[in-house]
Parts: sequence; structure tokens; C-alpha cells
Amino acid sequence: MSSDLKADLKERIKELPETTGVYIFKDAKGNALYIGKAKSIRSRAKSHFVSTDSFYSGAAIINNTVKIDYMLTDSEIEALLLEAELIKKYNPKYNINLKDDKSFPYILITEEKFPRVITRRIRNESELQTYRRYFGPFTNVKAIKQTLNFLFKLFPVCSCNTLRKKRMRPCLKYQLKMCPAPCVENISQEAYMNNITNIELFLDGKKKALIEQFKERMKEAADNLDYETAANLRNHIWALEKTIINQRVITSEPEISLGIVELREILDLPKEPKRIEAFDISNLSGTDPTGSLVLFLNGQPMKKGYRRFKIKTIMGANDVAMMGEVVERRYRRLIKERKPLPDLIVVDGGKPQLNIANKIVSELKLEIPVIGIAKRFEHIFKPSLSDPIIISPDSPALFLLQRIRDEAHRFALKYHQLLRKKRTIKKG
Repeated sequence: MSSDLKADLKERIKELPETTGVYIFKDAKGNALYIGKAKSIRSRAKSHFVSTDSFYSGAAIINNTVKIDYMLTDSEIEALLLEAELIKKYNPKYNINLKDDKSFPYILITEEKFPRVITRRIRNESELQTYRRYFGPFTNVKAIKQTLNFLFKLFPVCSCNTLRKKRMRPCLKYQLKMCPAPCVENISQEAYMNNITNIELFLDGKKKALIEQFKERMKEAADNLDYETAANLRNHIWALEKTIINQRVITSEPEISLGIVELREILDLPKEPKRIEAFDISNLSGTDPTGSLVLFLNGQPMKKGYRRFKIKTIMGANDVAMMGEVVERRYRRLIKERKPLPDLIVVDGGKPQLNIANKIVSELKLEIPVIGIAKRFEHIFKPSLSDPIIISPDSPALFLLQRIRDEAHRFALKYHQLLRKKRTIKKG
């Protein structure tokens, strides 16, 4: 690598965020050379320059790197799972933590009447086929154990090396409420398998679906006056929300520009949507309701333009009405202060959220295109179309919309959790 290119790379590392996530060193062809996770992406990427005498610390990686991409996560658990997923997908050349070790650490779920969740190093991938499910490979056994301890507290299952039958008494993990003790027939197979399924959903990255499932069960328990169960489910929801992944991939400028151009074509917009504002609502059964606004300029987040809203006029769990309040407050203020208006408004949700936002915009006599993006199938809705727009999964336009939507969700959830924490402290 020339000294100029190396200096340029060092400058780009200075622009990396000091937040949790995964970083990817890439060569001139866009191939992944090295993938790592970090609590601070900038500090960890910078460490590869500290000593070029060592193969691992930098020389081979840095000399072949021309680009650094990164994906932000909201927790170290998510970074761990994402790192394993990307290493498995791209098989990067310089991930020698895995390459030099002939065995890889995995999370394994056994094929038994009461499946066990264990960690083990696997030397041959054919061994993996003997298990019910497997997740990995991972780079850090300690981090795996921390993740599993978190999961076992939410969804207790057996993690012993062997499931001994007819034990006289359960093990210590039962006392710690991290195992339901199937060895002494303390739990039904149905209830046990429900915990296994929840762990699989979490490790598959389907935490949002898991949270929605718990919200439905919590409401049902509350309706049946089973407040103890409802409170337990609420605590599960809070714990899971702290680990929600909002992967936001930062890539090269040409790719971002292509997303903007493609959005104009797909949505039939009057001009390229260089200034995009997106809204999301966050609440837990109507409590501590909040709204968020994020601003993207030329495909990049502009955090100085972010705004958060405490819902003032809506009572109960009514996301649609809350969306209407937030959109109206935002654009009445922009009109009053004569500030720049967006080229495109994005709301998180389907037709109901889209219709209320579009109605508000029309009533304010603004000519701004409004679209909705539904989470479940990533369908895009326009007011003028009865059917959703289906965008190709590998489309730069969809990728850009997902980044914007996920950032709005992250920002709303963060504020909601802050208000909830303040309320809890005040009660205490």
C-alpha cells in the first residue's frame, strides 16, 4: 500500500463512529478481508494500525484494504451475533482467530425430548448436522456465554453436558432460575419447547416478532386480571428491547446515490429525494408514548436534524393517531419558522399510518410525497395506490429505506426507554 493510500485510510478511520457494531475491511474488488466486532468501531479499527509487525494487528489487512464498511448495533450481544453471521457468509481471508484454530465455537441445540443449549468447538462441519439447530461460528467464547446467560434468565432451559434422568434434586442453575429442571420432571415438554423456540427466534434475529408475541400475551394476561404474568411478560419485553438490532450499513457514496436515484424512479417522485424525513412511534400498551423524526441528507443521517416528541393529545395504544399528532406538530412548526421542507416523508407502518400522515400534509397544503414502509414484508405503500410496491430485496432503494426506517425506530425506542426509566425511578 502506498503511503498516500495508507494516510487516506487512517483519515477515514477517524470518521468511524465510536459506537457498538461490526466493521468490515474490504479490498479494491469489494471482497471482505477482515470482519470484527467492537464496543467502539473507531477504536477497534484504529488498533490494526498500532503495530504492523504482527500479521493479526495490521500489516496484511491494512496493506490490502481500500474501504471500511460498518454496521451499527444497539448492543454487544447483537454485534456478536452479527459478526458470526457475516463471517459465515463472507469467509473473510484474514479472520485468523477462526482460521488458525482448527475448531470453531458454536451455540448448539441438541436433538432430544428436552433439547439442551450448549457451547462447543466444532472441528468438522459435518458434526453440526447431528444437532437440532446450530449458530455460529463465533470468535469469542466468553461473549457467547454472556449471551446465553442473558437468554437463560429469560427462557430457562437445560445447558448441562448431559441430561441425567431421575436426579434426586435439580442443579444450581435451577436455584438461579436459569434452568427449569426437566431432569426431575419439573416442567412439561410443551412449556420447555416454548422456551427453546423463543431462544431460536432470538438467535435468528427475530426479536421484534418475539416482542410482538409477548405484547399480545401480556395484554391477554392483563385482560384476565393475571397481573403477575403480565408483569413478568413486561419485564421480558423490556429486556429484549435493550438488545434490538438496528443494523445500519454505511457503504460507499456511489451506492447511496444510486439508492436516491432509484427511489425517484420506483416511487415516481417529482425530483430526487435528497432530503428525507422519517417518523416512528414507540410505546408499551399506550404507556410512555413517544415519536421520533430522523433526517437523511443525500442518503446520510444528519443527527443535528433529529427530533423527538412526547405524545401530548392521545391516550391509550393508538399508534395511528399518535403518528398524526407528531407529523402535524413537525410541519406546522417548519411552516411557522420557514425552515426547509423534505423531498420525501417516510412513516413506519402500513396504510393506516400512511393515510393519517398524508391527510395532515394535505390539510397543511404541502405538496410533499408521503410513503409508508411495513415491517413484516418490507412493502412500500403510496396514497395513490391500493396495492403495495414490492421492491427487490437487493435494491439500493430498499436498502436506503430500511436504513432510514430502522434509524427512526432506534431513535424512538431510545426516547421511550428513557421516559419509562424516569417514570420507574420517580415511582420508586
